[in-house]
Amino acid sequence: MKNNKHILALLAFLICLPGILPGQSITNVDFYQDDNDLVIVYDIVAYDKDQTFNIWVKVYDSKGNLFNPYTLSGDVGSDITGGKAKRIRWDMVADEVMIDEEIYVEVLGKPEPRPQQKIAHTKIPEKTEPKGQKRISVGGALALSAILPGLGISVASQGGAQWLIGVGTYGLIGGSILLNHGAYNKYEDYKVEEDPTKRNDLFTQAENQDMASKIFMGAAAVVWLGNMVLTGVQTAGINRDAKGSKLSVNGGYDPRHQAPIIGLTIKL
Repeated sequence: MKNNKHILALLAFLICLPGILPGQSITNVDFYQDDNDLVIVYDIVAYDKDQTFNIWVKVYDSKGNLFNPYTLSGDVGSDITGGKAKRIRWDMVADEVMIDEEIYVEVLGKPEPRPQQKIAHTKIPEKTEPKGQKRISVGGALALSAILPGLGISVASQGGAQWLIGVGTYGLIGGSILLNHGAYNKYEDYKVEEDPTKRNDLFTQAENQDMASKIFMGAAAVVWLGNMVLTGVQTAGINRDAKGSKLSVNGGYDPRHQAPIIGLTIKL
């Protein structure tokens, strides 16, 4: 093999690739000189309609030395469909190649991934939240519910009137304060009253108002604490795109022990 401006006659020996994969093969490989180009022809047989191939060429001299053609055009490279009379043109002058001996031409190829295989390897985009949907942290929701019971859930769910729970809670606290103030006044009146009958009535009223004040305050505490628990659970569920919480909160006041009570119910 020499570098020269002229190309001598080619003594051609053909090599045929017996198969790309079972079911496809390259056959009828041939080549001839066309001016300064080497034209290689071949067939791809026994192929599927939607199958494409990657085709490349190797050329050897009589001593088995390999030199790779670079300036190729035609049915070579990727996206080559099956069929007959496939044609590759090698511009040997552009590659500064002169051949004056026997050469061997080998046409090689391999199937490319089918369309469904390409889709299978396509990266699936990450799931994004719908436009306008915002999340609130559990801590943020708890802070809002600590200020006004129900507000954290309302903000986390982007709507709803759960904040009215806070209004009712503050109403209970206000009622407890008023009752406690009334009980105090009744007790002060009881201490200065000299009529035994009125004294008994004032003491009873003071005691009843004091009990009612404790019940109101205990109910407010139960609602407040229960709403904090419910806010944490439901906010976490909303952030996980859950349909709803399986946790319910109930409570009341135990007059015997004069303490608020709270109960949690979980549906399994």
